[in-house]
Amino acid sequence: MDDFDLCSPFRHPLFREVAPVTLAPVERGPGSCRWRGKGVIATIIDAAGASLAEVSHDPRYRPGVTGFDHNRYWVTVTPTAPPYSAHLFLATGPAQPRRLLHVHVENEVERARSPQPNKSYTAPGLAELIVGCIGSRMTARMLATAAPAPR
Repeated sequence: MDDFDLCSPFRHPLFREVAPVTLAPVERGPGSCRWRGKGVIATIIDAAGASLAEVSHDPRYRPGVTGFDHNRYWVTVTPTAPPYSAHLFLATGPAQPRRLLHVHVENEVERARSPQPNKSYTAPGLAELIVGCIGSRMTARMLATAAPAPR
């Protein structure tokens, strides 16, 4: 996690293919990366301090749901009025229980259109797509740095 590029999910081929806008530059910040598209802002923050269990009980992020697709995460539900946003907190692993990746997505409209025909994304849906790209990047990084199996 320490060497993980927070901007890499925005460069992932899947994100580029289905993101609800044309390619946009990313903005690096200390411990964060932001991507802005037409009517959409997505930010990934390397957050320390709260555990996933604590975030899931924080009134600022309720109501929400816990996900179990390769990684544990907590995501807020879509608000019924603008701004349409979602906060998703991804656990970075048992070795660092108080370190989370905070993915924040804000859409101007309830469903941001994708360049793919008949596709659109809610803010939580786009946050979950970003988590999929993070998982893919982390897996590739782990495989590239893994020691070869003993013979």
